[in-house]
Amino acid sequence: MDKVESNSSWNNSEKAFVAAFQRQEYEEAKNILIKALKAAQLSGQIDPRLMESVHELATIYCLERRYKDAEQLYTGGFHTREKILGPNHPDTIDSLERLAAVVRETQGDGLLAKTMAFRAHSLSKAIKAF
Repeated sequence: MDKVESNSSWNNSEKAFVAAFQRQEYEEAKNILIKALKAAQLSGQIDPRLMESVHELATIYCLERRYKDAEQLYTGGFHTREKILGPNHPDTIDSLERLAAVVRETQGDGLLAKTMAFRAHSLSKAIKAF
């Protein structure tokens, strides 16, 4: 599959996901994302769209109260974004905020969740100050 065909396929998958998600057909949306993620992973490249799809799938897991699965996806997404984009990038901070919210769901409002939330808030505030 060439790059143009790959982009077209990805765009079609994203449109189908959004439509299913808006209809609250989460099982269908989840299946679309899983299929798109598998195809993206075969390319061996880390694409920003891949990270967005990981987050979308984690969001569905949260809606299904599958917090441990969501936590795994958010953790991977956060570490990948931090490595590629850097710790101060808005997408990295978004990943950390999402991860902190899920940790709060699974572990309560303990030290880990508070630390993550504080770090995300501090970074976000610092970026807005510039």
